[in-house]
Formats: sequence, C-alpha cells, structure tokens
Amino acid sequence: MAPQGINVKALAEHLHVSRQNLSNVVNGHTALLVEMAIRFEKAFGLQAATLLRMQGAYDLAQVRAHERDIKVAPLPAAA
Repeated sequence: MAPQGINVKALAEHLHVSRQNLSNVVNGHTALLVEMAIRFEKAFGLQAATLLRMQGAYDLAQVRAHERDIKVAPLPAAA
C-alpha cells in the first residue's frame, strides 16, 4: 500500500470493506479469502489466483512447521 501512497482506512473505503478486516489481512492476522483477493485484483490489477496461491503456500508452510505434532497414521492398504 505504501508504494501506492494509500493508508488502510482509505483503501478499506475504496474496497468497500471494514478497516479492521483489511488491517487483519494486511497484518497477517487473517488469511486472504477469495472475495478479498478479487477486490485486490480489481483495485491493483494483481491476479486473484496468484494471491490465493501465495496464501496457500504461506498456510502450508505454517502447518509444516509443526506437522510432527499432527498424529495421524497411514490408512491400511485396501485388500
């Protein structure tokens, strides 16, 4: 947003979302959802699909960091 010279409040108004919702996404407290990705695409010209792939990669990396804590055994092979 800084390169665009716009603050969170002004961008939230432009995107027709709450300032808190946008702030949560920008600061990494909430994942980027499809609707917000479309709004970013319309405002900035970034492809929503690219933004969502980036979000998915980030989410996967966060879970991989503690995957050893996920205790799931492989299913037995079908006979």
